[in-house]
Amino acid sequence: MTRQIPDLYKRRRLTSRGYFAFPLIESVRDVPNYDQWLEFDLILREAKQGRFARVASIVSRIIDCRDWVLQGLYVRLLGDAGPRQILMQVRQSMPVGRDLVQEMAYGQVLGYWGHLSVIPALVDLYERYYFSQDSIYVVQTLSQLLEDLPGDIQDFPEGGEATEFREYCGRVRMQYQKLSDRLGTHDAVVFRGEVISIQHICKKMIDDLEVRHGFHEEMRHKFEAVTGIDCSSFYVNGSLQPLTVAAVIEQFLESPDAAKYQRGVRYFFGHRVPD
Repeated sequence: MTRQIPDLYKRRRLTSRGYFAFPLIESVRDVPNYDQWLEFDLILREAKQGRFARVASIVSRIIDCRDWVLQGLYVRLLGDAGPRQILMQVRQSMPVGRDLVQEMAYGQVLGYWGHLSVIPALVDLYERYYFSQDSIYVVQTLSQLLEDLPGDIQDFPEGGEATEFREYCGRVRMQYQKLSDRLGTHDAVVFRGEVISIQHICKKMIDDLEVRHGFHEEMRHKFEAVTGIDCSSFYVNGSLQPLTVAAVIEQFLESPDAAKYQRGVRYFFGHRVPD
């Protein structure tokens, strides 16, 4: 008998409700690990209000969680809303070469954070586990952080000798160094090859729509996480709606709220995340 996927699992997807799958509703009481979902719901609700104290507890929850869907949400929220001090501890405590699953989870957290200093750790992570199917997510993350448009980093070797993967990692490290040199610092949060800003995120979303006729669902995630604007309308039955996306972005950029966001500063639902 085929096991039915809980509605909450589907609602939390980035092509559905994303962060707006919460707060929990009465009909999801039958979801596995319901008490843990309630705890996540509380942490997320407080973070949406600019109260980030409980977010630090997610580090231990990621390690202990046996629900891969819930673990993915822990990872995303910690990277989006975790204070800098906590995320630096995550970077320093990578279980290098000891636990692939935990390393990949920590790598995703660091990718969502997007600080330049995490990129060498992500390249090392890929070099250790290039043979794993999960390594594709590390490649996608590196591309989203370093590249204005998907290019050389997305062109990773598939199969081949270990030397090809080492050469690829060498090229990514060179791009990291070039970006750091251009920005004049290793201490910056970046996205799509620039210091992060909501204006840059919006520009890349529009560029993707015009040039590529669509964008990766992580673009919706980034915009929604920073601004707190419900982007559920970006998709209908999982299909991207470009005209809706363009209208929402245009309306946001023309609003007074757009001016409050500072370049290089992390925000979650419009609230500045502790640096």
